[in-house]
Amino acid sequence: MMEEFFYGHHDLQKIALYQPPPKRDVPRPENALWLIYIHGGAWRDPSITELTFEQTVKTLLSSRWIDRIKGFASISYRLSSHPDYKQDSTTVATKKRDAKHPDHIEDVLEALVFLQDNFRMGQRYILAGHSCGATLAFQTIMSQFAVPKFAKPRVIVGLAGIYNLRGLRDRKSDETYQTFLTGAFGESEADWDSVSPVNIVPTENPWPNGRLVILASSTLDEAVDAEQIDEMAKTLEGYDGLKIDTWKQILHCSHDDIWSGDGLAEVLERVLDVYFLK
Repeated sequence: MMEEFFYGHHDLQKIALYQPPPKRDVPRPENALWLIYIHGGAWRDPSITELTFEQTVKTLLSSRWIDRIKGFASISYRLSSHPDYKQDSTTVATKKRDAKHPDHIEDVLEALVFLQDNFRMGQRYILAGHSCGATLAFQTIMSQFAVPKFAKPRVIVGLAGIYNLRGLRDRKSDETYQTFLTGAFGESEADWDSVSPVNIVPTENPWPNGRLVILASSTLDEAVDAEQIDEMAKTLEGYDGLKIDTWKQILHCSHDDIWSGDGLAEVLERVLDVYFLK
């Protein structure tokens, strides 16, 4: 169903892409959008891949807005090491999972530039991310990660997002949080703070084409603390003309059930409603 494109030499530097065929003799309107997804998995879980978006795409093919969707894409990126999925010295470089920041965000930006170069996507896209995928989505508008030729998204959707790395660790007693954050970003908590989207300063990180942000959380999320969504919304208030919605009562499922069930599709359908009915 979905085509595969590689934007780099590593096995994980790939994009799953699907372009729904237009209705016969009815071209898509000029304002048709791409819907781009970044998966989660704590920057390290190899069992959560770009293909986890496929069921959501199948659901959205029945959306009333399908004629205004140019295509769907799901980005895979290099991962950090995971203690439950060990590798050794015999693992070839193209399969290694040993990424460290900024590898993850550099891959996401490279993938987006690939899409913009090859599919004329420009800024006409919604960028959605789940969990650490939401972290990566907001890092795309941070000036410290700026790359040439990259057009920032018009819309960002964060689902159960991690926006305050230190805050996540401090509010969760499980040592797993310290482990995966250190694995991805190193020991320096000052570095954690510098890359946390909650610490974006709008005047230093311009986003002139930004039109809409949706921050969604689940009432039954056991993995990400509820404060994340409020902190991020407050940060984004510094952007003039940006519409910010927080959706806290739409989803009622566990953290990973958001993407493995119907939650992701439900949120994205509502996002399309907000965007096209504005």
